[in-house]
Amino acid sequence: MKFIKDFLKQIKLSKYKKKFNFNYHKSALFGSSFKISGCKGATITIGKDSFLYGKITCELPSAKVKIGERTYINKDTNIISAESIDIGNDVTIAWDVTFYDHNAHSFDWKERCNDIKFASENFCHKEHTVERNWDKVKKSEIKVCDKAWIGFGASILRGVTIGEGAIVGAKSVVREDVEPYTVVFGNPAVKVGEVRRD
Repeated sequence: MKFIKDFLKQIKLSKYKKKFNFNYHKSALFGSSFKISGCKGATITIGKDSFLYGKITCELPSAKVKIGERTYINKDTNIISAESIDIGNDVTIAWDVTFYDHNAHSFDWKERCNDIKFASENFCHKEHTVERNWDKVKKSEIKVCDKAWIGFGASILRGVTIGEGAIVGAKSVVREDVEPYTVVFGNPAVKVGEVRRD
């Protein structure tokens, strides 16, 4: 039975290996809603004993997503990268969380109009995001340190580091770094407590 399960997993994941630099430990588990999309050549790494239901979208070929060991990512979570998203070991991520390591568009309305025009002209081209002008879009790494817990519906924005053992409350919008072993909540997320280290 284990042989059949392993074989079916390989078939499901082989399509991602053809398009992406996709590496995962043989003990990693992938739920039925797990999906990778985006630009060819992006790098995705999944550590041992991790369990993923969420979706990973790589908007540039240079995008990097790294998920450590024993990390759980629930359904409807979206990891959207044009730069780098690094999620550590023993991290718990609830459902419907969004990680976004870039602003998606320029702050200049004229540039946004160009993005829309380009997208409509290239609607059938699956990788149209790679060809638009990314020079005007701010991008910076998101890092989630070991043992953190992200509550459902939270949004983690570009440039944020979530410290070791930190907890992000449900529906929070995190736009600044979170100190290790603290609890943050709200929009914007602010410190509301601390967590024991042991």
